[in-house]
Amino acid sequence: MLNSLAFIRPLRFAVSVRFIPVAIWIVCIAAVDPFGNFPLNDDWSYAIAVQRLLETGQFHPTDWTSTTLLTHVLWGALFSLPFGASFVTLRFATIVAGALGLWLFGALLRALGCDRRIALLASVTLAFNPIFFALSNTFMTDVGFATLTIGSALLFVRYLHSQRMGYLIAALVVALAATLLRQLALFLPMAMVVALLLERPRAARPLRLAVAGVGACAAAIVLLELWFRTHGMLPSTFHTQSEQLVENIEDFPQRLALILRHTLVALLYLGWFTFPVLILRLPGFYRSLRARWTGTATLAGMAVLLVSCLILLTMADRLLPLSENVIVDSGIGPLTLTDAFTLDVAVPSLPQSFWFIVTAMGLAGGAMLALEAMFTAIRLVAMFRARKRNPAGLARAFLIAGVVIYMAPLFVAGYFDRYLLPPAVLLLALASMPTPAGTPGAATAFRPFTLQRPRAMTSLVSLAAFVLMMWFSVGGTHDYLNWNRARWELVNTLTASGVSPRMVDGGLEVNGLYLYDPHYRRVPGKSWWWVQSDEYMITFSRLPGYRVDSSIEVSRWLPPFSSTVFALKRAER
Repeated sequence: MLNSLAFIRPLRFAVSVRFIPVAIWIVCIAAVDPFGNFPLNDDWSYAIAVQRLLETGQFHPTDWTSTTLLTHVLWGALFSLPFGASFVTLRFATIVAGALGLWLFGALLRALGCDRRIALLASVTLAFNPIFFALSNTFMTDVGFATLTIGSALLFVRYLHSQRMGYLIAALVVALAATLLRQLALFLPMAMVVALLLERPRAARPLRLAVAGVGACAAAIVLLELWFRTHGMLPSTFHTQSEQLVENIEDFPQRLALILRHTLVALLYLGWFTFPVLILRLPGFYRSLRARWTGTATLAGMAVLLVSCLILLTMADRLLPLSENVIVDSGIGPLTLTDAFTLDVAVPSLPQSFWFIVTAMGLAGGAMLALEAMFTAIRLVAMFRARKRNPAGLARAFLIAGVVIYMAPLFVAGYFDRYLLPPAVLLLALASMPTPAGTPGAATAFRPFTLQRPRAMTSLVSLAAFVLMMWFSVGGTHDYLNWNRARWELVNTLTASGVSPRMVDGGLEVNGLYLYDPHYRRVPGKSWWWVQSDEYMITFSRLPGYRVDSSIEVSRWLPPFSSTVFALKRAER
C-alpha cells in the first residue's frame, strides 16, 4: 500500500503541474491562430539565418544580430528540414520550445519541493505571462532562452539534492547551449558558482567544475566572435549592448538616475509577473513581520507608501507599460508601423483602469519581492552559520544570485521588457518554494485554498490577478497576430498588382525582410527601417498627403474590439 502511494503522489504532481498547464496553454495558442507565413518583430532576421544555414550549410546571421544565436538557428533548422523553411514552421518550433519549457518548469518546481497547488498556479502564471505567451507565437529568441534557463536550473537543483556530478555536468552543458543563444546566459554558471561557494562543507571538485563552466561559456562567446571575424561576417550590432554597458559604467555618476529608473521599472514588471503567486505569501509575510517588528504597523506603513506611489505614478502618467517592445498601451506589440512607431500617432489604448490595476499589482508584487529577497538573505546567512549542507537553501541562493547577476548589466545598459522573462521564471520558482518551519515567512505561507480568512481573500485576489493576466495575454496576442496578418495581406496585394517592395514602407518586418541593408543611411522624413521609397505606406491611420488605396478591418479581442489597417498611396500633387 505504501509503495502504491509513493508511486501515485509524484504521478498526480506530474499530471496536474506539467501536463495540465501545457494542455491549457496549447488550447489557447490554437485559439489565437498562430498560422500565417509572415515575420514578427525581429524574427525575419533569424529566419534569414536559418535559410542560409539550410542552403549553404554555414551559420551566417544577418548584420541585424546582437546575440550569439547559434542554438536558436540550429533549433529552427531542425524543424525546417522535415517541414520546409517558413515562418509557420519556425513559429511552430518556438511553440514546441515553449511547451517543453513549461513541462520543465513543472519538473523544476517538483525538484524544489513545491506544494502541488502552488506549483500549478506558478506554472499557469508562467504559461500566460504576456511576454512568454506572445513570443511563443514568434521565432524570437526569448522563449527558447527561457526554456534553456529552466533546463539548466532544473539539472543544477537536482545536483544539489543528489550530489551526482552527472547532473552538474549536464546543467553546465545546457548553460553552454544557452550561451550560444545569448551571451547573458553566463549568469547560469556564475550563479552556480555562488551557490557552491555557500555550500558547507564546501566540495572542491564541483566548485572547480562550475568555475570551469564559466570559463567554457565565456570561451564559447570569444571563439564564436573569432569565427565571425575570420569569415568576415561579424554583425555590426554584435557589440551594441556591451558597448552601451561600458559607456554607462564610465559615465556612472551621470547615469545613476537612469540606472535607478531601470531598476524600479524592472521591479514593477517582475512584481506584476509574479503577483498571483506572491499574494499567497502575504499571511506568512505578515506573521514574520509581526514576529520581528510590529507587523500591523509595518504593513500599514508599507500600504500607505504603495498607495502614495500609485497615486504619484497616476498623476505623472507613468502607469505601466514603462518599457518598450512586447507590452504596449494597446495590448501586445511592438506596433512596427510608421504612424505608431515613428510618428507617434496615437493608437487606441486599453482603458486606463486596466493599467492602473496592473501597476497596482506591480507595486504590491515588487514590495513582496523585496520582502522575499530580505527573508531569503536571512535564511542564507543562517544556513551559512549552521555549517550544515542545505540543498533547499543552496537552491534559493542559486535562484536569487541568478536574478541579481542577470539583471545587473541590464540595470546599467538598459533593456527591452522581453529581457525580463528569465528573472521572472527564477523569481516564480523562488516564490513557490515552501518555507521551512522556524524561518521568516514560514507561517501559513502556502495553504491558499482554504475558506479561512485571510487565506480565502488572498486566494480570490490571486485568481483574479491570474485571470486578468490570461485575458490580456491571449487577447493581446490574438490582436497582434490579426493586425500583422492584415498588414501582410495588404503588402501582398500591392506586390501582386506590380508594386515593388522598394516603393512600400510596410513597417520594420516588411522592409527588413525585403530591403535590409547594413549600410543604409536614414533619409530625413522617412522611417529608419530601410525605406527606399514611401510611395505606399501601411499604417493604422490616415496620414496627410496620402489617400487610402485599400484597407482591412481587424477584429480584436481587447478594447476597442476592432481596428483598421490601411494601405496608403501618396496623393498626386
